[in-house]
Amino acid sequence: MDISFRDEAASDLEVIHAWIAVDRPEVAAKVIDQILRNVETMALFPRLGRSGKVPGTLEWVTPGLPYIIVYQLDARQEHLTVLAIFHCAQDRSG
Repeated sequence: MDISFRDEAASDLEVIHAWIAVDRPEVAAKVIDQILRNVETMALFPRLGRSGKVPGTLEWVTPGLPYIIVYQLDARQEHLTVLAIFHCAQDRSG
């Protein structure tokens, strides 16, 4: 299955990296790598996620990390699009 990232999701990864790097620069790249490995796992098993807050999306809490990956599937074209990545404590109501 092909994977793509919306600009917003790529920006989310940059923000996550920058936030962690303030206090723990050695950990920041490892966290991003783990998130990306989880996205690759989602491509292999795209139905791992639960129904998302927005209709037509799925969400998966990353194992071992406090992040939620929001994504869409196009099963006909075998494509997974990562829409956003949120910290579990982040307010997503707005």
